[in-house]
Amino acid sequence: MTIKELVGQLDANREIFRASIWTVLGNVASRLFGAVSALALSVILGAFGYGQYSLLLSTATLCAGIGQLGLQSVLTRDLAREPVDRRAACSSTALFLMSSVTLVTATVMVAASSLFSFLQPLRDAAGGALWLVVPWSIAMALNNQVTASLVGVYRFRASAALAAVRGFLVGALLVALALGGSIAEMILGAVLGEFAAACVALILLSRARLLTRNWDVGYLRHLVKVGAGAGAASLLIQSVAWGAQTLLANQADGLVQVGIVALGVRLGLVASLLSNSLVTVLLPYLSANRGSANSRGAVLWPILVAASSSALTALLLPLIRLYWPTAYAEHTNVLMLMLVLAVCSAANTSVGSLAVARGLFRAWVLSDVLLSVVMATMVVLLVPSAGALGLAVSQIAAYASSAAFLAWRSREGVQS
Repeated sequence: MTIKELVGQLDANREIFRASIWTVLGNVASRLFGAVSALALSVILGAFGYGQYSLLLSTATLCAGIGQLGLQSVLTRDLAREPVDRRAACSSTALFLMSSVTLVTATVMVAASSLFSFLQPLRDAAGGALWLVVPWSIAMALNNQVTASLVGVYRFRASAALAAVRGFLVGALLVALALGGSIAEMILGAVLGEFAAACVALILLSRARLLTRNWDVGYLRHLVKVGAGAGAASLLIQSVAWGAQTLLANQADGLVQVGIVALGVRLGLVASLLSNSLVTVLLPYLSANRGSANSRGAVLWPILVAASSSALTALLLPLIRLYWPTAYAEHTNVLMLMLVLAVCSAANTSVGSLAVARGLFRAWVLSDVLLSVVMATMVVLLVPSAGALGLAVSQIAAYASSAAFLAWRSREGVQS
């Protein structure tokens, strides 16, 4: 590396560090609220009740994920590159598209739930309030899309504020209703919290001059074109992950095992807090220079941070045996594997951000297809016999395979 390249690397690193402060603060606040509320819910509801809530949450997340068409990273990249006078139209066009697709997806999901016996655990968990998945998923998609827009124009403070407000509102309402309400009332609280955060999100979007009534038809065509591939891959991977959890729920003590996996996922999210913040900050900078050699080494940071944080979190697992219900304490091996999954997921997301920045959309889509195929194959083989343990192993293999594929393909030249 020449002196000029070294100086460029240091300058890029300083920019990333300064921007990451606000993103980390927002994510720390959001994840802290989310972690406290999730851990409280896991104790208050027990593994079975927490499994019911988690199954409904994963369904709403699935609908929101499909509705977003896998375009969040693309939107962040595009806004980082677009002229200032086109950003509002592009952001508003994406908001309309993603909200519309989410509405259709959630409505179809709720309607289909009454037709298939495989979805009986979902109907049982909802207690007659499955329709709440529709507004829940729409509010989720809206908040996620606004975050992607704000990051794309370097509004890291606004993004941090939204994350903190969202985490607090949803977490507080969930815990309050869990103490004396039903699962259906909890879901209603989550919907109200997400929509309150969505109101804040729209205000922030307006203040950033990213909200307008004028849509960009050309950009809509661009999103549909990219989303045709990315959305199909997103549909595949989200559906496989949700199907795996639903298959687990249909096993003996299935909802208990879903609750155990959900607690492991939450611990993994806590462990990957800093790494996710770094990836969020990296994408617009990588996109602005199309993943140049000066900044590509930064994609290793999130992976190293996730590995260190997961190791530290693993040291706290003995506390599960002391303070959590017995069902969790009996499955600390699953919780440990979910921390390994957090590292693999961080690697996949970080290397994926480089692929998106370099315009390698085909490789990005193919990585999701590979992830889905590996996960689906191993889930069918392992979950019926190994339950939650089999699901954890399947997810680790899937995310590790995808990350390795992306790392290999990201060596290619920059594309449009």
